[in-house]
This record gives sequence, C-alpha cells and structure tokens, in this order.
Amino acid sequence: MSVRTLQRKLKLEGSSFNELFDRCRHHLALKLLTEQQVPLIEIAFMLWFSDQSNFTRAFKRWTGINPKDYRSKQHAC
Repeated sequence: MSVRTLQRKLKLEGSSFNELFDRCRHHLALKLLTEQQVPLIEIAFMLWFSDQSNFTRAFKRWTGINPKDYRSKQHAC
C-alpha cells in the first residue's frame, strides 16, 4: 500500500498516522510501566523518544501525571 493510499484510508476513518502512532506509544508506555521494571530512559528510547524529558512530557499529556508517579501508583495497588 502506498503512503498516499494509507493517508486517504486513515482520513476516511477520521484519523492520521501520527495519531495512531501516538496512541500506540501511549498504550505501550502504560504496559511497560505497569508490567516491567525497565528504567524510564530505556522506555523512552524503546518508544522512539529522543530523550526521557520528551517521553515525560508526552506521558503527562496522555495521563496528567508523570511516568514515575504512574509507576508508583501501580505498584501501590
């Protein structure tokens, strides 16, 4: 499938590649923070962020809290 065809199909669905990519990274971040004791810097790189601060900003945008606090809450339950 060409890039243009994919863009058209996503537009018909009311989405874009960037939105899907962002949702996937959000989902994977939650999973990694909940299920594994991977350092935050490694999670950031695994999810294609250039550094940990960009990951932290994105995570706050997704959840309203930083990843460290999210992980702490998950382990408290």
